[in-house]
Amino acid sequence: MAALNEDYVTIQSRALVEAVRVEGAKGVGTRSYQLADHLAAEGGIHRGDITAATSLMLSVMARCDGEPEAAARFSQKLRGCGRDSIELVVHIWRLESGRDKGWLPRAQYDALMKYVKKEGRTDLALKAVMIEPRDL
Repeated sequence: MAALNEDYVTIQSRALVEAVRVEGAKGVGTRSYQLADHLAAEGGIHRGDITAATSLMLSVMARCDGEPEAAARFSQKLRGCGRDSIELVVHIWRLESGRDKGWLPRAQYDALMKYVKKEGRTDLALKAVMIEPRDL
């Protein structure tokens, strides 16, 4: 059950994550994309950004659950998103991966920092503070 102090967008975001978890495993994404569109309209999130993130997450879930054809469909939808949205999603994915591990390969770290600087994303820079670049 959602906490009483959570705002509407947070509740809808959690619903989207749950829909992705369930639908990616089944190789469908109908509800996930509906929630993503709703978040774009109501939450002030760029539609291309949320669609790209949803497509990537659905693709990963489908692949992990042995649904390669569904993963390919979701990947195709991701490729149909705008270049800026794809770039943002890739860097956020790397950022979160790096935060989980505490490090990123130097090339990915450098690309993330270049993106942060280019886009003026101090919010991402603050999250990246604890990530160590590593030469592999």
